[in-house]
Amino acid sequence: DTIIYILTQLPDVADVAAAACCHQLSCAALSDSLWQQLVMARWPLLPVRIACPGCSWRELYLSRAKLPRWRDLCCRMDEVESLLQRISDTTGHNSIAQHDGDRLSALLLFIFATPGPSPMAF
Repeated sequence: DTIIYILTQLPDVADVAAAACCHQLSCAALSDSLWQQLVMARWPLLPVRIACPGCSWRELYLSRAKLPRWRDLCCRMDEVESLLQRISDTTGHNSIAQHDGDRLSALLLFIFATPGPSPMAF
């Protein structure tokens, strides 16, 4: 458990390097609990296990990491969620801060206007 915790604190490249060091670290690096923590840390809003039903946490991580712009998109979606929560908390005041509205518009334009693979390609 201590080794898994340490591995979750390291960058992805360090996890790969640690796995090549010895048999014990290699086994730890393949642990599903490690990959679960890595998935949850990298994509906190990813619906748990819906994206890849029946696959391991490692397979889920690898499949998500291969998608173009996935990390950037998830970070921006986290910000959208935060802005929407702040706007919802202020709805009783019948106004939202202009900068919140502007930022939300910019984020949504980025998310939906960024060219990428066709949804039909998946």
